[in-house]
Amino acid sequence: CSTRSDSLPMINDANPLRQRLNRFRHIATLADARARAVTTPNNDTLYSSAWLDLSVEPLFLTVPPVGDLYYSYAFMDLFTNNFAYVSHRLHGGEPPTHMIVGPSWQGDPSSEVKLVRAPTNSVWLLGRILVDGPDEVDRVRILQARVLLETPDMRNERRILETRELMRQRTVV
Repeated sequence: CSTRSDSLPMINDANPLRQRLNRFRHIATLADARARAVTTPNNDTLYSSAWLDLSVEPLFLTVPPVGDLYYSYAFMDLFTNNFAYVSHRLHGGEPPTHMIVGPSWQGDPSSEVKLVRAPTNSVWLLGRILVDGPDEVDRVRILQARVLLETPDMRNERRILETRELMRQRTVV
């Protein structure tokens, strides 16, 4: 970390371990004895991590259909208290999209999402997907990459593109 003239630390964008807010950092390799990213990580699990800032707007977590694979996304507040989970045990192989909001958010969520209200605006989201044997690693990496963490604008744009809603209108010359 470099320092500015007023002695405040600056962010080093070149740091390969730097993680941006509201974006997943996927660890696409299985842990071994050298792994230290998570305390006592499992050696049959691929991990994802995200630091959420809910002070401006909600975020949406969409886990794709995973079938029989075990997955878990744990939400931890600023004090590392677990306050919510999205997991196979709770939602099966096709979990609903979850809308994560900060403590001061007001409004009514859409009926198509499940509301997760965070007690703090800063949240650590830790995802795990079980790898059921060495031949499953590539499949789980693909699933891991398909998990979405989106702002409302990103979600709306993706949904418009997926449904081709903009293309339904006739163009007049």
